[in-house]
Amino acid sequence: MKKSLFLLSFAAGFLLMPARADEETPLAKQMSAMNDAYKAFRKETDPVKGAALAREAQQSALQSAAETPEMLKELPEGPEKAKAMAEY
Repeated sequence: MKKSLFLLSFAAGFLLMPARADEETPLAKQMSAMNDAYKAFRKETDPVKGAALAREAQQSALQSAAETPEMLKELPEGPEKAKAMAEY
């Protein structure tokens, strides 16, 4: 009885939690584009197409390096944020 009551209350807790819609950030879009280009590059047998895909992946990597992750933007100002930004 105790187990079923616990499981029922646990399941009800999940139903009451709001569903979070993950927004696609610019960094996530760039990383996804780089991932897609890299996967296509690995499967490509034509050297010319492979070189174009490699350039696309490289361009996405360079653009994503300029972005700041949302996690770092949400940190409060201070030495921890400065350290995290330097390490990123």
